[in-house]
Amino acid sequence: MIKTFSTIFFCVFVCFANAQVDSSFMGKIRIVEFNYGQVIPMADLADRFGLFGTIGTGISVLNKQNYQFGINTQFYFGNRVKEDVLENLRTSEGLIIGSDGRDAIVFLRMRGIDFSGSVAKTYALKPNSRSGIKLGFGLGYSMYWIRIQDDSRSLTQASGDYKFGYDRKVGGISLNQFVGYQRIGKNKRLNFYAGLNFKESFTKSLRNFNFGVDPSEFKSSRLDLNLGLQVGMMLVFYKFDKSEEIYY
Repeated sequence: MIKTFSTIFFCVFVCFANAQVDSSFMGKIRIVEFNYGQVIPMADLADRFGLFGTIGTGISVLNKQNYQFGINTQFYFGNRVKEDVLENLRTSEGLIIGSDGRDAIVFLRMRGIDFSGSVAKTYALKPNSRSGIKLGFGLGYSMYWIRIQDDSRSLTQASGDYKFGYDRKVGGISLNQFVGYQRIGKNKRLNFYAGLNFKESFTKSLRNFNFGVDPSEFKSSRLDLNLGLQVGMMLVFYKFDKSEEIYY
């Protein structure tokens, strides 16, 4: 009798647990994501930089209809800089003399950041699924600049406030589109997305002066485009809606 009762109790418990998982799985989901990508610059951005990387994070909410609303931050980094902002400091041999009278050891690095809000829709490939083709759109603000890495710590000509005259920092409103695949597993263990990310940034110079450049040569308005492959891992948090709570 005890064995029979235990078996019935176990079956009821399993059904109850599955009902809770299914209810929460198809309900509202909170998401925290971390992503990485590689970006190909285009248009005006390609005149300044080569291929660069991106890392980012974001938080979002996925509703019952598979619409996802979020806010995101992206950081850009790279070492392929085509624009020599220190050209006016170089000797005829291409060297830069530091404050100690020796050759300065200087490297130029690409840097950038983007803040945006986004909305996306995941088109499930089968019923009662949160996985499928993801299409997204975002609106935000982007900035790009050149970082001067002075390993010799002797380049006083481009240190302190002077460095702002060499970083060629630009910023402006950006639009973003995403197409890819997103998976949210029922086992809650493997949640990710991958796809193509396209961004159009309408930027202008954020500096009042740029050393070594005629103001008329530095465009007042720019079109900075980039196309990237992005992959992300997601932490998902389920919450029961009151209408879906189950009592026994």
